[in-house]
Amino acid sequence: MRNIDLGQANSTKELHQMLASELNFPDYYGENWDAFDEVLNDLEYFKESLIFLNYGLLLLKLPRDAKLFKKCIEEFLRQYPDNNITIDN
Repeated sequence: MRNIDLGQANSTKELHQMLASELNFPDYYGENWDAFDEVLNDLEYFKESLIFLNYGLLLLKLPRDAKLFKKCIEEFLRQYPDNNITIDN
């Protein structure tokens, strides 16, 4: 199980860089929400459980990005329900 603290990000760029690093995205990751969604769907399966912490703090700091992040994760889980991913406030 791996915890990823979303509350650490203070900008859209920081958030994308943190997600790319924590999730081992490929070097060509474009650091935008379309690219995030595309890379997630290329992966299809995470070998470990993921818990995204402090979503509520991210929502306060970067409301648009928080909502887009959550939408991407929810869509990913609808497509690939065997993944164990949690978004924790």
